[in-house]
Amino acid sequence: MIRIILLLVLVVLLIQMVAYWRSQTPDVRRQLIGRYWLYVVAGFFILLAATGKLHWIGAAIAAAVPILKSLLQSGIKLLPAALIGRKKDRASTHSSLTARFIRLDMDGHSGQLNGEILEGEHSGNTLSELSQEQLNSLYLHYSDQDAESAQLLKTYIDQRFAQKKTEQPSAANGLSRTEALAILGLKEGATEDQIINAHRQLIQKMHPDRGGNDYLAAKINQAKDLLLS
Repeated sequence: MIRIILLLVLVVLLIQMVAYWRSQTPDVRRQLIGRYWLYVVAGFFILLAATGKLHWIGAAIAAAVPILKSLLQSGIKLLPAALIGRKKDRASTHSSLTARFIRLDMDGHSGQLNGEILEGEHSGNTLSELSQEQLNSLYLHYSDQDAESAQLLKTYIDQRFAQKKTEQPSAANGLSRTEALAILGLKEGATEDQIINAHRQLIQKMHPDRGGNDYLAAKINQAKDLLLS
């Protein structure tokens, strides 16, 4: 009885495969031929088991081999595209803001800030290498010399040491296209969709309604508006 059921199943499957193959275009048919031979091999071993010429365990193993091979080949073909997609995502999540004394880097995935001292005391050091006292001293110095540098450093200090946030001024006017691209982590020639997606990723991490920073959120919004204008 089991053998008869298996034979009927194979016949039904064969009829459906042939009908589906006939309904496709010539290009699709050629692609299906390479896939169908795997099913034919699997069906052959199942047929041997149904007629008692091969133990059902051996038939199941033999039938699974070509199917697993097909799945493995499909996975290998998809792997490069997946890796490329991940690399693109990682490349598009890094952005930066640059002032006279400091460059502030933002990670769009984690929302974490870091950066580098560009000029003056501690030049060449990353922000993470400096103590709270050193950072506070630099902040006082920048407040007298360059308000933009002071604001960026204050933003980093607030996040790193979890200080109570105070009201932040809005982003200054006069943002250049190069600066806007750097803020969103994009390159010249970025499309409208890329600009919108980069803005969305950053604002989700930096928006003040989600525990972010008013100043950075304003900068991110200003960069998007400039690039889309």
